[in-house]
Amino acid sequence: MRVVFLYSGQTRSFGKCFTDPNGGHLSVWQSQRWQIARHFPQARCFASVADDDTAADIELLRLMFRDPVIEVVKQPDLPEPQGAATELQAATPYRISTTVQAILRQAWHLQKVYEMYEPEAKDDDIVVRIRPDLFFTRFVMPTVLPSIDQALAPYWGSYGGINDRFVFLGSRAAGAYFKAFDDLDAMLAEGAPLHPETLQHYALERRSMGVCHKLLADFVTMRTDGTFAHQVHTPIDPLLYLL
Repeated sequence: MRVVFLYSGQTRSFGKCFTDPNGGHLSVWQSQRWQIARHFPQARCFASVADDDTAADIELLRLMFRDPVIEVVKQPDLPEPQGAATELQAATPYRISTTVQAILRQAWHLQKVYEMYEPEAKDDDIVVRIRPDLFFTRFVMPTVLPSIDQALAPYWGSYGGINDRFVFLGSRAAGAYFKAFDDLDAMLAEGAPLHPETLQHYALERRSMGVCHKLLADFVTMRTDGTFAHQVHTPIDPLLYLL
């Protein structure tokens, strides 16, 4: 078994160092190295990030993983489906906190990084979806890693679907998850709302992949100004852990 980390999208706060109110330092990449990467010293890593002002910071992955494969690309302007910001979001009460273009680019970039990894993919790989801007405060190694057709996600931040920031996936589940962009038009035609967590969950469901919400991971999203976007726990989230 091999563990493979896939980073994609905007690098954002990954390489920044912030000062907290007591004068201490906060570093996103160092939190990921300590809480996550050190548990997988032989892990492979692939990263495809947007060509922007913080893109060069993704090179810090070389301090976390052995010989990571890194590319910096220009994200395209993607055609937006008719009604993307209105009718196509009507089936979810969780309003998107970003633009339609950002949702489409996230899905596009998930597929892009998967295509980097795919030529050397193995059936027994465990693939980790992780965002560059996640500051981790706690991670508990799973006692059982996901099977080939299963996703293992935190119970919180699901917003009616699956936490789309940090997920462990078996190899078949990874293909369904990371290549959801290929199925986007079909999923929308089938009635799925244009909502990130919903779409990622449905991409797994429609390919008959299982989802388990028992990954014990505690993290916040750190913005580039050093402020946190804290976790959101909906009333049903704790029950997902019990399933």
